Amino acid sequence: MIVDIQQMRYYIQIYQEKSLTKAAGKLYVSQQGLSKIIRNMEKEYHVILFERSAKGLIPTEKGKILFQKCKNIIREYDELMILLQDEQIVKGETIRVGIAGFIDSSEISDAVMNFQENNPGISLEVMRLGYYDLERYLVNDFIDFCLTIKPDDTKIFHFTPVFHCGFQAYVNRKNPLHDKKKLYLKDLKTENLILMSSDTKIRTIIGQRFVKEDCSPNVTLSTSQMEMIVRYLQTNRAVAVLPDIAIRKNGKGMEDIFKLPLVGLENVLEIGFVMNKNKHLNQSERLLLDYLSRYAKEKIETEERK
Repeated sequence: MIVDIQQMRYYIQIYQEKSLTKAAGKLYVSQQGLSKIIRNMEKEYHVILFERSAKGLIPTEKGKILFQKCKNIIREYDELMILLQDEQIVKGETIRVGIAGFIDSSEISDAVMNFQENNPGISLEVMRLGYYDLERYLVNDFIDFCLTIKPDDTKIFHFTPVFHCGFQAYVNRKNPLHDKKKLYLKDLKTENLILMSSDTKIRTIIGQRFVKEDCSPNVTLSTSQMEMIVRYLQTNRAVAVLPDIAIRKNGKGMEDIFKLPLVGLENVLEIGFVMNKNKHLNQSERLLLDYLSRYAKEKIETEERK
């Protein structure tokens, strides 16, 4: 077996974490898969790379040497990729962009169309995914970059901030709450609520706020399907607690829906573009990333001046 660049990256993560379990969690791969990679590398090089102990994996002298060599090889490989890819915009390539599921994709659709009009030789693949799926896709190079919440792990991901947003309550006109200018979470204690799916980062964040306020939400629907959320709002079946960029106020079917700010939850989410630190964008990818970043910032500034 010939050890490849990806396996070297895995080895570096294992070495740094001193644990297969922790490394697997960071890399979004199975612990068994990483264990097999270590066994194969030890077999390939005829060495023992780690001593197993109750405190975790302890690198041997050979393991330490391999770690340094892997870092050097990967650095040179990445530098080579930059040199090869920076010469020109790659025609006919597909740039893969992820967007967090809670972001109304119509917010950047105009930017995507304008970019392609000016760069007709580049095709785009845009995917809406949850926060954790976006991280997994970045680690495994299934997407080039994404627009989402600031990641927790800054060792693996690079974050370019664009704007802040907060949570709001989406309320039907027929609900008496719609007359209020602002709401507190405690105001929603008796309401049927719609929250994002329980496996999303957004749900974790708002759930922690409910706990902090000693308020138990009466969740009638958990979903990441915006069409279903809008339908529930239209029929006044529930109040939705969502980021203020989740559904456009002037969107179809939103005429009778009010967006009310939640006190203490303004601007708690930092949104921006995320990429894997191990990935070096080529000129086409950087061109799109820079364009979308400028577009988003200009759009926010324009709305703030209104």
